[in-house]
Amino acid sequence: MSKNIILVDNRIKAYETIVSAVNLELCVPIIFDYSTETVETLKEKIRKQCVAPGATHIGLIQHNYGLPYYRMFAGSTVSRVFDVSSQDPTLETWSELRNFISWCKTTPEVNASYFDMMACALYSDANWKYVIDTLETQTGVTIRASTDNTGTSSLGGNWFLESQTGVNLQLFKPQYAKRRSNHRLAYFK
Repeated sequence: MSKNIILVDNRIKAYETIVSAVNLELCVPIIFDYSTETVETLKEKIRKQCVAPGATHIGLIQHNYGLPYYRMFAGSTVSRVFDVSSQDPTLETWSELRNFISWCKTTPEVNASYFDMMACALYSDANWKYVIDTLETQTGVTIRASTDNTGTSSLGGNWFLESQTGVNLQLFKPQYAKRRSNHRLAYFK
């Protein structure tokens, strides 16, 4: 049976609302602390949730606050978010996220086939599109993201990731839009 895990950065405004809206029959929320955790502590949290082998879908809800770089955690190395195709074409600065996504795929108890980056208009930005497409090629994991606002329709968003073949996040992620529909995920880029 497929398992779905949503990784929620605790810096997200009202992250508790997102977590409380998760349909626990379909998805397991894992909250992480950007300031104190590491990739290894996050892997351990995931391992504890994946007790039986099977395909997993991983979703990541995290802001980048408009910074010109990305860090998965405060102690992470800086990943380039501008002029990526010319300045970092092989994504050397993205090794931490690439290795994490690869770990999600190759770890038998996780066996992730999808990695969903749940953020507003991420795939509409040329740099992020390059990063996502290149990471997908490098890892063999289908990485999905949105070309428009992600979140409730009352704030101009939807729960559909348009990249690749597209996926309706309501199928496996929080029934957030139905239960507490006064939020929209902020920009990841």
